[in-house]
Amino acid sequence: MPNSVESTNSNLLSQRIPEIDGLRGLAILGVLSIHLFAGAIDYEQSHWLINYLAKISILGGTGVALFFVISGFLIGGILIDNCDSPNYFKTFYLRRIFRIFPLYYGLIFSFYGLTFLSAHQIFVLPDWLIGFTFSGKWYLTFTQNFAMARDNSIGVSALAPTWSLAVEEQFYLTLPFIIRFVSRKYLIFVIVTLILIAPLFRWFIWFQTSSIIVITRLTPSCLDALMMGVLIAILFRSKRSLEKILKYRHKLIFPIFLSLFFVWSAGILIAYYYSLTLTDIVATLGLTILCLIFGYMVISAVIAKSGGWLSRFLSFKPLRKIGEVSYFIYLFHIGIYLFIHWKMGLSDKPPLGWLWLIEISLTLLITLVLAQLSFKYFEKPLINYGHRFKYYNEENGR
Repeated sequence: MPNSVESTNSNLLSQRIPEIDGLRGLAILGVLSIHLFAGAIDYEQSHWLINYLAKISILGGTGVALFFVISGFLIGGILIDNCDSPNYFKTFYLRRIFRIFPLYYGLIFSFYGLTFLSAHQIFVLPDWLIGFTFSGKWYLTFTQNFAMARDNSIGVSALAPTWSLAVEEQFYLTLPFIIRFVSRKYLIFVIVTLILIAPLFRWFIWFQTSSIIVITRLTPSCLDALMMGVLIAILFRSKRSLEKILKYRHKLIFPIFLSLFFVWSAGILIAYYYSLTLTDIVATLGLTILCLIFGYMVISAVIAKSGGWLSRFLSFKPLRKIGEVSYFIYLFHIGIYLFIHWKMGLSDKPPLGWLWLIEISLTLLITLVLAQLSFKYFEKPLINYGHRFKYYNEENGR
């Protein structure tokens, strides 16, 4: 057992965990499916196969929650490992800036540029493609999620996915301070409390607005996903907890699903007592249940036995490569889709049938090619430059 613990700790401290890249790949495929398939066609007029794909793709909407759990696990682990470093804050924020800002602001300024060119009749684009529905200052300051919640709107379509970047940046402004200044004795208590606050917050907001946009875009609504990842990172850095996880990993699924059963049953009873609908429960408790499932997926990915079926599946090279370039895909896929839509001479309404499949195929092909080029020639050099800023432990070879 000690050897297994040491081996797993060594894996956690390595630069990349292949299985986590595979999970990222699953998450971004889910996001692509919900954005490019679900709601993109008229179910009644299209081919049965396309109708079926569109309906099942709705499940892909959970991809962002999986991203949040993964992010909490990775970022939480980095901060825990280096919380005593004297350059803790400087190194963390500089690395995040070099990873997040260049591609993000590249997208934002591209749309500002297109808007300017279109306004001056230099390169005219339709309003449905580039029109801002609220001030660009929200995007520049990573606060567009507040504007979206305020207006109950996704904003300009091509920039709609950026709400989760705003949530993560706000998360980065708080988590380093929690891990640095909260005593190890009380850290898990604080993390679990924040996990429990999220569904209560969503519950409160839901009955004020009944808007999925409002309850999913605000940072407190996402704390159960983000902090679930942090909690797992803490457990993996405790020798005692890690030994238990390794020993009982195959038995974990029973108590997890038993917990899900009790949480869901409690939700149903509350719904019955207060005359609530199933939608009310899914929008509030349902997201927390998903976080428990995704937390178990992260645990399984990290401790997956090398050569085992789960490790082979998550380490499948195409899936892992998609996960590796998922940041570009996430930011740009809708913009690329809308641009192709416009160049094909289509209106703001989606096409039907096989023309729609051609449009989706072009979108996926172009997005994946550009994502690979971006990562190789733009993102990776910047990531490497950011890692020139080292934590004290790294500088001293620890």
